[in-house]
Amino acid sequence: MSLTRILACAVLVLSVAACGNTSGQNAGLNQARAAISGLFAKAPPRPNLRAQVTPEALAATQTGLIYLDLPSFNADSFLTPIGRNKSVHTWGTADGTQVSLDRGIITATKGLATDLVSAGLAEVRAAVRGQRSRATRVHRYYNGENQIILRAFVCDYGRTSGVAGENLAGRFTATRVVETCSAGGGGTFQNTYFLDSRGTVRTSTQWVSPQAGYAEIQLLKEQ
Repeated sequence: MSLTRILACAVLVLSVAACGNTSGQNAGLNQARAAISGLFAKAPPRPNLRAQVTPEALAATQTGLIYLDLPSFNADSFLTPIGRNKSVHTWGTADGTQVSLDRGIITATKGLATDLVSAGLAEVRAAVRGQRSRATRVHRYYNGENQIILRAFVCDYGRTSGVAGENLAGRFTATRVVETCSAGGGGTFQNTYFLDSRGTVRTSTQWVSPQAGYAEIQLLKEQ
């Protein structure tokens, strides 16, 4: 809530409380003070989900698990598998947030402001695995009139082998892939992937949309 709206609410509450007899005014003013205090109350701190990930907790988990962090929203969550279509695995939360990953690369989202409806990743998948050094990716979004708009990006790739990878599940020897993408009409982003010895993307930071920004995804337990 903005400061202007808070002050307006305070004036309204105090004006109403001032009406009536003396005893009524005192009771009303006490209620008004409590209401105003509530306007300035801080939201409770969000749970520290990272601290909940322990070897014991992961061992007791009977399903696949990823950790999703969205810095633009100051929000994070654990997601579990809810569907699969060939190489695309969809992960979700109880409140409806969903992320679909094609071999670890974001191909669609749901519940994140401006969602990525779908992404054409055929060349990107090959590039992330070292089979090409340049790729084109196509993103599809809804505009304000509920129409699909397309944005195409040309991406270049750099690879570094034998680096130290780490996520909440532990450390691993990784290949780091940096994907730098730009659009013809302007706009750039850079994704980073850490692949383990089997070529599985264990940790990544990937761009979703201008509104949602970047998503950090950690694969904590495979399906």
